[in-house]
Amino acid sequence: MSPDRTATIIKVLCTNFFRASKPNIPYRKREHMWRKPPRGWVKVNVDASFSAETMSCAVGAIARDDRGEFIAAAAWFIPHVITAESAEIQAIRNGAWLAQHIGCNSLILESDNLNAVQAFDQQETYNGNDAVVVMDGKQTCTDFAAVSYLHCFREANEVADLLAKHSSLSRSSHLWEDSTPDFISHAIINDLSII
Repeated sequence: MSPDRTATIIKVLCTNFFRASKPNIPYRKREHMWRKPPRGWVKVNVDASFSAETMSCAVGAIARDDRGEFIAAAAWFIPHVITAESAEIQAIRNGAWLAQHIGCNSLILESDNLNAVQAFDQQETYNGNDAVVVMDGKQTCTDFAAVSYLHCFREANEVADLLAKHSSLSRSSHLWEDSTPDFISHAIINDLSII
């Protein structure tokens, strides 16, 4: 096992132990927790941070394997966007790009914005303002053997949210492939803990 994986496992065990020993810890609902993808699949969680004042956004995406291990993450600053929903659609398209970049085969794209998920998941052609972005994202997804678009609760999408906020604050784009960025480590540990 790599040192990073060993450290993550130890942190998850300690988090579970600490939470189990506290008598009044709030119960986490299963459907509000991040879930690992099925064996052989990669899950890419995406989220967007929209600023109505500047009409800009930042989107974040994180790819994890069927053991919940970090594969890659990215965040993009987009200086011009019309609506918050447009930002969420951009996030799904960029998440597909990240999955293509790392070379995965079976992909789950997960977002906490139901309208954006439905824009990609419908069989007929999407006719909204962001039709070109949806078509581009769907075209990228033709490279995969299997693709699934899922909606999740906001609590299960914290890591992607942190990536988007980081990019929004720095007003820059980033790609992390070698190691997990420190500012999302605690959220990944939280996702992997069962208590």
